[in-house]
Amino acid sequence: MELLRDPSTIDLAQPGERVMLISTPALDVRLPWALWHQPVGLLQLGAALRARGCDVRLIDCLEPPPNGHLPRERVASLSVEGESIGLWRFGPSPAKVAACLRAWRKEGWQPDRILLSCGISTWWRGASGLIAALKTATQAPVFLGGAYPTFYPEHAATHAGADAIAVGGVVEAQRAVPDLTLYRPGPLPRFAGILLLAPTHPAIMAQQPRDPKEVAAEVETKLALGVTTFALFDDFLGPEHHEAVADVLRAISNLGLAKVRFVTVGNVSPRLIDDGLARLLRQARFQQIHLHDDLEFTSRGIRRLSTDDDYARCVRALHRAGFRLRTEEVGAGVVVGFPGEGLAEVVDRLVRLASTVGSINLVPYQYTPGTPEGETFEPWLARHNGHLDPTTLNAQLYPLARLSGGTLEDYRDLTRLAALLNSKYRSRTFDFRGDSLAARLLRASLREELWNPFRQPLEPRATHAPVGPMRRR
Repeated sequence: MELLRDPSTIDLAQPGERVMLISTPALDVRLPWALWHQPVGLLQLGAALRARGCDVRLIDCLEPPPNGHLPRERVASLSVEGESIGLWRFGPSPAKVAACLRAWRKEGWQPDRILLSCGISTWWRGASGLIAALKTATQAPVFLGGAYPTFYPEHAATHAGADAIAVGGVVEAQRAVPDLTLYRPGPLPRFAGILLLAPTHPAIMAQQPRDPKEVAAEVETKLALGVTTFALFDDFLGPEHHEAVADVLRAISNLGLAKVRFVTVGNVSPRLIDDGLARLLRQARFQQIHLHDDLEFTSRGIRRLSTDDDYARCVRALHRAGFRLRTEEVGAGVVVGFPGEGLAEVVDRLVRLASTVGSINLVPYQYTPGTPEGETFEPWLARHNGHLDPTTLNAQLYPLARLSGGTLEDYRDLTRLAALLNSKYRSRTFDFRGDSLAARLLRASLREELWNPFRQPLEPRATHAPVGPMRRR
């Protein structure tokens, strides 16, 4: 098994070779944001390999079919707090992918290399099962890259079964424009992820803004391919990116687009958006803004960088720009699942943000070894015997919180609370902290436990001054 660190395209394939790219299926307890997955990194790699003369084909196991529903099959189970929780495969089975490879071979095309990408470390079993199936259908070497081998190289080397694993990113690919035509001869997706930032060279970890004209040209090209929805796929866009984001929004607005929509997927800081940027977002046809939960990890713990005032200013700016509050148009993420966090504080934050923003979604914290934030919890995990199996560290099982005394049911209740806060009537949510009569009565009901049939009734209040004993006549 070969280990490749920050490989170049020449390390992965020679010019003229036939290369099969595969985005692996997801093995998870559920698949949040199922319609918003796209292997942008793999599409960039395909573009870079084509530029070097390779014949490239793609299988994206998480590409939604025409009916919008990915195939799903229960393939295993996990035991959590004595409960059996299903582990589901989302996407085609390994046998079906291998059958596709055999069909292409009958047509005269077979790969010289197979490059798999496993985008989330907890999905590693999907990669392992697929690699085993592919080895029954071809003699081509199988390379595995993506988040899983990058953050768990030793685990991937032991369990994945690949001939080589790639740790880190491919420099040339990270600056390439994702190539949607790799989906041919099948239908092209109607959705595309776009990046506003690109890594510098050679320091891959540092990023710089892309040329706004380049981003606008990418949007225009993909519109011509039939794309109708674009999402910003950068990991984080904060106040330091204000000028760069504004320049890109102006370039997109100048295209004069119609019948297209843009969204953010929980990666935009509330500290980024002011009145000017909110107007530019509206002019560029952004229809959904999901705000990021800005966190700073230090040796002393976790600090939230965006205050309630930051959220209030951001939401007011979006409202003035024409975004409808308390609808799907504006939402905020709240990261939960840290060891020892106070659930009372979490509940208070959920209710406050729901009141300010109008819509919230829980984001389970995913521990990732080797990252700056992951280092905060590495000593703590060591005291709990490691538990470094990517499956057991699935964020949706809240492993860190459970190891420090929380329960899965606690976090299910938080999810139920979020669903309650997000429930809508005539497309709008209810403000539990508002000034309406219903909101005031609800708070009084909770305060006085009017909902509790076993509560002790309050002593009746005196309605007039007490009187003394009656005199006899």
